[in-house]
Amino acid sequence: MKTINKVAEITLLFWIMKIIATTLGETLGDYLAQTLNLGYAVSLGITSLFFILVLF
Repeated sequence: MKTINKVAEITLLFWIMKIIATTLGETLGDYLAQTLNLGYAVSLGITSLFFILVLF
């Protein structure tokens, strides 16, 4: 019986993309919450909407 592997291969490109995505997410959240003084709840909402839009 053949099994199908659904896990992506972990490569250097994977880690580069992961670090960039994490850094951009943290930076956007800090910018909205602290620099623009929107607060954490509003920043979470804006960041979540941005994430959903990027997925589509």
